[in-house]
Amino acid sequence: MERKNLVIIGSGAAGLGAAVAAAEKGVKDIVVLEKAKNIGGISITGMGIFAIESKYQKEKNVNYTKDQAFHDLMEITQWKPDAKLVREYVNKSGDTIDWLEEKGVKFQLLDKLTYPGAINQTGHLIVHPTLGTRPGCTSEMINCLLKRAQEYGVEVITEAAVTGIEKSENGYVIFYKKDDEPIMLDTKAAVIASGGCVHDPEMLHDIGKPYGHDYVYNKSYGLGNNIPLTGELIKMAWSLGCVPDGMALMGTTYMDGFKFPRSPETQPLWDFMSFSFPYLWVNKDGERFVDEGNMNGAYMSNAVARQKDGQYFLVFDQALIEHIKNDGPDIYGYLLDDDNVDLEKIFKIVMERSDNYFMADTLDELAEKMNIPADRFKATIEEYNYFCEDRHDAVFAKNPKFLKPIITPKYYAIRRMNAGYGTVGGIKINHKAETVDKDINVIPGLYAAGDCANGIVSYNTSIMYYVWGGTLGFAINSGRIAGENAADYILK
Repeated sequence: MERKNLVIIGSGAAGLGAAVAAAEKGVKDIVVLEKAKNIGGISITGMGIFAIESKYQKEKNVNYTKDQAFHDLMEITQWKPDAKLVREYVNKSGDTIDWLEEKGVKFQLLDKLTYPGAINQTGHLIVHPTLGTRPGCTSEMINCLLKRAQEYGVEVITEAAVTGIEKSENGYVIFYKKDDEPIMLDTKAAVIASGGCVHDPEMLHDIGKPYGHDYVYNKSYGLGNNIPLTGELIKMAWSLGCVPDGMALMGTTYMDGFKFPRSPETQPLWDFMSFSFPYLWVNKDGERFVDEGNMNGAYMSNAVARQKDGQYFLVFDQALIEHIKNDGPDIYGYLLDDDNVDLEKIFKIVMERSDNYFMADTLDELAEKMNIPADRFKATIEEYNYFCEDRHDAVFAKNPKFLKPIITPKYYAIRRMNAGYGTVGGIKINHKAETVDKDINVIPGLYAAGDCANGIVSYNTSIMYYVWGGTLGFAINSGRIAGENAADYILK
């Protein structure tokens, strides 16, 4: 059995961050095990990370301090997470920008926000050499971390599925398979950085049950990525005495749970839908159910999850298309590069490629195509149009600037459902990223980082947007924390 000083399970931002951080402190014989063929996990799908008091924020005079961020995070989670962990995360985040830049990562401050208060200016977009700052640009951070890890002599093994972890006299024995061959590693310390459990139906059922939500993949929610996150390492941690620290699905309305017919010519419609349709939403009963102008996709997701099949419709008319064409959208989301697009033309294209897009000359015809009750739908439209004329939403108190009536044929509707980035929570850690048992005693030599240990966001998933970049930011920062403290444990 081969002996290692540190075994890290998972090659995302948390795992590679831990590997590099430990190597920088002098740890040798580090191995990273990744069950997939490619490295990075869910970390390759993002856009950027959270940071406070970075040089980029200081250059733009962003007046949002570490103290403010700490108190905001603790208040919004009702002080449920470990306060010292939250403080360590916040304090480390600005330095992590410099730490990553030294490894070749380039950043751009996310300042294209037109809804202050709903989203704080904490986002640091990663600049990809070909993608720019589009979704997926965080793969560049993974590439830079991998390069540095390999320079330090860290061994990264892909297609290495961990099948078990056991305590031993020397620390832990890690069991994994490579090319169908069982292999054992003896290690003094281990870091679990394996992501969430969004692809485990039983675990998803348990997550939704307390809220009355039946999370069923491709029925009540879809996924924003195809990275397999099956949660087996969370269960292995529990078998070692670890306990959960909140678990939640990171649901959002900013992505569509139905597969969007994506192509260069249709992409602008997806960008508009993500942030720029705060107009009329109805459920399968043809009724409104939310303030459509709320700018936090996690809050909106909670409202959607309460609807039949977790589905809803965006409804608009020809006048709104003309308004956007002539005046631009009422909200400029950070994905929207060009507002001068022909939405009517794009809509006709996507109608041919998906059965989730509807267009009609009358409201009755539109309701029939949507398969919703026409009488209730038209009553909703009538009431909504009155609110638009009165400039006051007497039901949900929506911002009047988003009140646009539905009066001009043609009429349009888009069927949507929640999407999930993944899950957060599952393994409780302290401010050193050490795992703890039910009595809050440290489990020596066992650390966790990333989504599987992100109890902070699990207690209020709106943190994803309220402090932008909060999940991937936690991954890289908790990875650094885990790697540094594991190094101290190994080298003492």
